[in-house]
Amino acid sequence: MSLPRYIPRNYADNPHEFGKVEHIRWPARELVADRELASAAHLQHYFSHRILTRLRELGLSLRKYAAMTEQNYDRVIKVYRGNTVLKIEEVFRAERLLGDVIDPDGTPFHLFAQFD
Repeated sequence: MSLPRYIPRNYADNPHEFGKVEHIRWPARELVADRELASAAHLQHYFSHRILTRLRELGLSLRKYAAMTEQNYDRVIKVYRGNTVLKIEEVFRAERLLGDVIDPDGTPFHLFAQFD
């Protein structure tokens, strides 16, 4: 089996913090070979953290959330830990089910856009 091309959490300085800690450290932009993927990792971390925070606020476990979304529990864990890619529809599903995932003032894309 081949290794996945893109693992979002691997772009963080401390991959263990991905999705768990609101503000995590990222490598300096000049050290990142693929800035688009690095920016996508930032954005996934942002939504993973918001979703995990909402689950805690609502007293819901990841297992319960997986059942609510009719998704495989193992995949849900991998997504929010940054081991696999978060799909855009999963963000909207989380907003519908949990609320307060998508910031009404807009997602701060300026934090993620690291393009020249």
